[in-house]
Amino acid sequence: MRVIPFYRHHLNGFQPQPRQLGVLGAQDHHLKALEEGYSFSVIGADGAVLAVGGMAAIWEGRWTAWCALSVLAAPHILALTRIARRELAKFDDQRVEASTQVDFPEGDRWLRMLGFECEVPIAKRLVPGQTLGLYVRA
Repeated sequence: MRVIPFYRHHLNGFQPQPRQLGVLGAQDHHLKALEEGYSFSVIGADGAVLAVGGMAAIWEGRWTAWCALSVLAAPHILALTRIARRELAKFDDQRVEASTQVDFPEGDRWLRMLGFECEVPIAKRLVPGQTLGLYVRA
């Protein structure tokens, strides 16, 4: 597996897990900001993009972690978890937040494996029809 800087063309042919389809709907200016910020792609041995992720600055010392895993990611979850922990460790002295749908136990479990704790559900109006849990890395 290789970890390389994220570029929007990595989403060409990328098939995110069903609960993470929103990454494909990101507008160009959001994708441009992700390319210019701290973002990465994980490429499998066969050249397939297994995951995209990174950190978006909220303000100095406070970040939002984001990630989308491919439908091909399951056999590689331990390696992807190690990669995510290594990337998160670069922000150990800062507040890192993440969110997932509260009715998505796999997202909750993975965020907890990465050292996050759920602080509070977020209002449904942020993503219509969904209630998200706000997690923070302690």
